[in-house]
Amino acid sequence: MTVTSSLKPGIAARRIASFEKRFGQAHLMLAYHAALPLVLTSDLLYSLWINFRQDIRGQALNIPWFAVADLLLSSLCNEVGYELYQMDATVRNELLNRLQEDDCFSQTRIEELSNFLLDHIRQHLQSDEPYIQNFAKAQRWAALAYTRPHKTTYELALVFSQLNFDNPAEILRMLSLLENLALPLPEFQSLLTYARGIAAFVRGNIEVATAHLKELVGADNQIRIAGVRLPTPAPVQSRLNALRSERTLNFSRANLQGKSFKGQDLTDADFSYSDIRGADFSDAILVGTNFTHTIAGLQSYREMWLIFCSMLLSLSSGIGAIIMGYYLQTFLITPINEATYIFAISALLLFAVICVVILRQGIEATLGSITLAVTGILTLGATIGLPSIWDWLIKTILAIAGIIALMIGCSSARLGALSFLGKWATRLTIASGVFFGFYGWSIIFSFKNSTTKISGVADAKFKAWLESVFSSHPWDLNTQIDFAIICVLVASVGLILAEAVGIVLGKIVNKALALTVGLCWIPIWFLFLILSQQTELNSAGSALILTSIAGLGAYVGWQAINGNDKYAFVVNAAVAATSFWMKGTSFRGANLTDANFSEAKVKGVHFSDANLTRTSWFHTKELELAYVGESYLKSPQIRQLVITGLGQGKNFDGLSLRGINLSGANLADASFIGTDLSQANLQDANLSRAKLVRTQLEQTNFTGACLTGAYIPDCNIISSTKLDGVECDYIYTQLQTPDNPNLLRHPEDSGEIFDPGEFADFVQYMQSLHSR
Repeated sequence: MTVTSSLKPGIAARRIASFEKRFGQAHLMLAYHAALPLVLTSDLLYSLWINFRQDIRGQALNIPWFAVADLLLSSLCNEVGYELYQMDATVRNELLNRLQEDDCFSQTRIEELSNFLLDHIRQHLQSDEPYIQNFAKAQRWAALAYTRPHKTTYELALVFSQLNFDNPAEILRMLSLLENLALPLPEFQSLLTYARGIAAFVRGNIEVATAHLKELVGADNQIRIAGVRLPTPAPVQSRLNALRSERTLNFSRANLQGKSFKGQDLTDADFSYSDIRGADFSDAILVGTNFTHTIAGLQSYREMWLIFCSMLLSLSSGIGAIIMGYYLQTFLITPINEATYIFAISALLLFAVICVVILRQGIEATLGSITLAVTGILTLGATIGLPSIWDWLIKTILAIAGIIALMIGCSSARLGALSFLGKWATRLTIASGVFFGFYGWSIIFSFKNSTTKISGVADAKFKAWLESVFSSHPWDLNTQIDFAIICVLVASVGLILAEAVGIVLGKIVNKALALTVGLCWIPIWFLFLILSQQTELNSAGSALILTSIAGLGAYVGWQAINGNDKYAFVVNAAVAATSFWMKGTSFRGANLTDANFSEAKVKGVHFSDANLTRTSWFHTKELELAYVGESYLKSPQIRQLVITGLGQGKNFDGLSLRGINLSGANLADASFIGTDLSQANLQDANLSRAKLVRTQLEQTNFTGACLTGAYIPDCNIISSTKLDGVECDYIYTQLQTPDNPNLLRHPEDSGEIFDPGEFADFVQYMQSLHSR
């Protein structure tokens, strides 16, 4: 019944011009209107002449009655059956374009013609005759094509999903129908390509079929158009699989520990089930790469170094706490003068305040990194410049721990407010640590020639040092006391962080080690204090400070590894240092667009500055122990969301989730007010009743998503937003408030719902209203 186009655009234009020259402008107006139906009959064309005698402004068209016969018998129409006529597809599209562009008709007349044609064929859709029913369906799609193009494409895709490959006649008929409709939509063009591929297959040309269908295969090796999954013939699928294997680099199940892929193009490569611990993918192109079930992070021998650092930090924290407690007790019980007594009281009170603040407010990233750096410098200075009642081993432990603390502080410098400085954040942190540390020691050593006598201190060397420190002029003494308080407070927080970070470093290896580091050292230190021959260390002050610092450090570390947002800095600092200094798997600067890390183990992996657009993290393991820089993964809430896909009823207002992959996620009743979801993958997600108010949706993929009952006032749905196959019965275009309870439901009738595929056409209509 339908024929495909055989005319080039230039020939079609000349044929239309010849028709106008022969019959006049009035006849051409009738041809405009007759172009919408796919097939014409004399009865249908006469009804068009009767019903469309004026343009949209009410001006008469003056089309004579005999124009009906003239048009059917002209070169613009071809007889395709008994009293059935059809225009060439190129001619038809040219006439419709002119009708739409003419100010006397425009889209308004297209919609009027569509409604007329739907009424005209309604009774034929219920016919018992397959031939008549197919004819009516074709006319219906023609009527909807220019008013509801997305709905039309969806319905046609649904028909193709149900076609039998053993029925070539029906496949060829549907191909002919598509070629005559020729909708200017990307998804329709994809459907036309699919139809041509299937038609080539039923004709026995598998090579041509493969060439057509390979353009449509997605990352999941399936064809999906307008939200509808379309079948692929088995012989063609085999060819497609072979082609995919040929062009895909296969590293599946390989041992790639320590290998370098830096800067390489590994698009669509397969690393599934491989061991990539210590591998370097920096600046590599990894678009669509498969990392499912991979093991990434630190190599085994580097984990031993991590264990050493973890134990050393916890050990040094205990040593520092014992020494600090002893000397604060000395200053409090046997003070040198009033100033030292005030110093001891002030330091203890402020230490108690800091402990409360840490418990209630957590640790801010920038202050935490600088504190670790300053503590590292102070510890190094202490091992070099201060006398010790213990031997060189203790000094060595403290020196190494100071270096580790400095390195961790510098590595975590970009986690807080200094992140905008980039590499300069690290340099500023180093500078702060060096300045405060050595400025403190410069004040201390500048008074070493003083002669004040001090009693009550057991260590003779330390006693001599104190005499030199506090024998200064009154106006210098205040400066020293103030700075000494600052140093003590910084050191105490640094010791707490050292214990906490030591626990997290242990967690990167395994949780049992973290528990060991966090809990075992405390009883060991108390046992040491009880059995110590150094009676000056075996004191209540040492026990009190040890309990406070080690206990609070263990608490902070344990809360951090269990996902407490207040202590996220501790995990981030440990992970940043580990990924940078321990040389775990690195994706720094890599393009991981559409890559898949489902079920992968990524602890200790470096993702800083990587492009994580639409990267899949479903069921990824230990993602909280990977260094993710400033990406959307830095938020524990978002990490949990991308791993589990469970966001029902959650609040994501105002967040930047640009490029996030939430395919298949449950986001029912979630709130995205003011959220940036540009370039996000929300394919097949459940967004029923979600609040998409002022939400940015540029290039967002909603294919197959459920939007029933969603609130979409002022959301930025634009032409690049993919709405193929969206399931939506109704939506609201206004958010309910106490002042305005009206939700503005669409469709307005509470008993009416959108037909499948109709929502995208509604959005297109709303966009056209806003653009006027």
